[in-house]
Amino acid sequence: MNNSFFSFYKKSTLVTLVLFILGWIVFRFLLKDFYHPFFPFLLLFFYLLSLTIQYFLYKIIKMSMLNFSTRFMAFTMSKMLVLLVLALVYILLNKEDAIAFIVVFFLLYVIYTAVEIHDIMKHTEKK
Repeated sequence: MNNSFFSFYKKSTLVTLVLFILGWIVFRFLLKDFYHPFFPFLLLFFYLLSLTIQYFLYKIIKMSMLNFSTRFMAFTMSKMLVLLVLALVYILLNKEDAIAFIVVFFLLYVIYTAVEIHDIMKHTEKK
């Protein structure tokens, strides 16, 4: 495992722990009625997905910038489409807690995507 990915791994793990603690506080004390036992698994899913995508991006960052840009966009679009399909399936199957799910899902998507892009941008600027 190279140092860049290990650095991302540590940062992503820290973000996940902070989100877990914040989520526990919010759902325990502020929004008790909106908690669903699926939410910790959603956090774990985004964490593992982020690590997987970043691992492959670090592998292709060594290519030319044109190849990297094309594959980066492909990874990003694929991720977005897969997540959209998963969210729609969950919402169709669980209409009673759809709003809470959408809010948490969207927040996790934005947070993890921002962490991924911030990290990969540091490495592409060096090229």
